[in-house]
Amino acid sequence: MLKDAVFAGFPSSKADLAEPLRKYWPVHDRLSVDDGLILCGTRVVVPASLRRSTMTSLHAGHLGKEKTKERARRVVFWPGMDASIEAVIKGCSRYQRELPSHPRETMLQHEPADRPFQILDIDFADHAGGKYLIVVDGVSGKSPAEIVYRRPLRDDLPTHPSHFKPTHHPRPTDDAGEQSQTPVHGDHRDDDRRDSRRRAAKRWFDRHARDLPEFPVGTRVRVQDVRTKRLCADRPSLYPCAEAGP
Repeated sequence: MLKDAVFAGFPSSKADLAEPLRKYWPVHDRLSVDDGLILCGTRVVVPASLRRSTMTSLHAGHLGKEKTKERARRVVFWPGMDASIEAVIKGCSRYQRELPSHPRETMLQHEPADRPFQILDIDFADHAGGKYLIVVDGVSGKSPAEIVYRRPLRDDLPTHPSHFKPTHHPRPTDDAGEQSQTPVHGDHRDDDRRDSRRRAAKRWFDRHARDLPEFPVGTRVRVQDVRTKRLCADRPSLYPCAEAGP
């Protein structure tokens, strides 16, 4: 039926297709027939009767879920192929036995910020031989970036707190008249930079929180900001950074 539809041409509307063929609609413009084989681009379209054996062959090397799907995407195609491969691998006892015994710990979520500079994320980034201290505002997702030169990370950070506490955004007070705290979130990695982050938070802010329990992955907003700053670091006119240190 699919081969006949490819030869005859697909209709202009998905609703005009027979029900079994509608799942091919997203790729209908890439389907062709070559020497009796239906192709999707350069990949062979596998009929339903051969999909199980094809998945068994793809998983023969026990390469894991992602590598098996990557291998399949190079040579074969059928609708819902990724989900089918995941189901086969999930049922593989050898694959389940070789999974890491200590999976990643769950992200520790914090309450979203409702005012500028209420919550800050901090981390270091390296680019072109320079070290950058990235500080991200929890509301806007933007930050100043400070270049750290010729200083070991275990020293006090050569940055100024005025970059992180703008005077035009005063902190509100609670019912007792005390100013609310400004938590600083870091990834809590077990290295020298973690101690520097803690000292910076203790010196300039109220408390140092963490996003993950002893796991070296930062939050999405901070990671995206680090990537952005690396892209902009070679164009100081677009993103000026103050040089710090003597």
